[in-house]
Amino acid sequence: MEAPEDLAQQVAKLLTIQPRGLCSDFDGTLSRIVPSPDEARIEPAIRDALARLARHLDVVAIVTGRSVDDVRRRVGLSDVIYIGNHGLERWERGEYLVEPQALAYVPHLADVAREFADRVQLPGINVELKRLSLSVHYRRALDPEAAARQIGPILEALASRYQLRLVRGRMVFELRPPLDRDKGSALAELVVRHGLRAVVFLGDDRTDLDAMRHLAQLREQGHVQALNIGVRNEEAPPELTTVADVLVDGVDGVASLLDRVDRLLSR
Repeated sequence: MEAPEDLAQQVAKLLTIQPRGLCSDFDGTLSRIVPSPDEARIEPAIRDALARLARHLDVVAIVTGRSVDDVRRRVGLSDVIYIGNHGLERWERGEYLVEPQALAYVPHLADVAREFADRVQLPGINVELKRLSLSVHYRRALDPEAAARQIGPILEALASRYQLRLVRGRMVFELRPPLDRDKGSALAELVVRHGLRAVVFLGDDRTDLDAMRHLAQLREQGHVQALNIGVRNEEAPPELTTVADVLVDGVDGVASLLDRVDRLLSR
């Protein structure tokens, strides 16, 4: 693994190729892991670095499982592209766009949220309805793994009944429309839409592996020069060490890296 300064130089060199883009997950990458999703805040140093990098680069994008409105409010940068709900919606240059097929499942997700709340009254379970998807967080349960074993079958049955896709993430179950959409397909579309020739992606969670694999495939096919940067933390999936090209240490490592890259590109 490269030393941080060497990695900053590698990233800056890659991002001299134009058109160029920097894309990132939010939770655990730009924001520290917190007990409740409502508590997440972008690190001020990272926000400042992204604002500066947006002036250098063709694209700076945040690709997240959060809703677009939620992540826009937490980041607050108008020059950034926001891709939310794992690619089902995006905000770009003042325009909000949504995957039309996903809208048919909005009532189903609301029904699942109500029915789950009626059936499950475990302390520490947080149900987050994000219009186009539904997250059930169990991080704050007294025994998270026991809670997961209890609520998992219930959510599987509800997902099957309402024809939704159930995905397990970091201390969370997610229900989504059964569409072939994830962070990987969203990132690939972004690359094509903007004709990017160089892309750096940062992420830490299981859903970020989809983005890394898609980007690696585009690189292998010769479409882009790319670098996948994994953000190491105590809850990162084991596969991150093999799927990512290189690792940095947590949110502080991301802040340091982005600041160094900005200084190198500003020379």
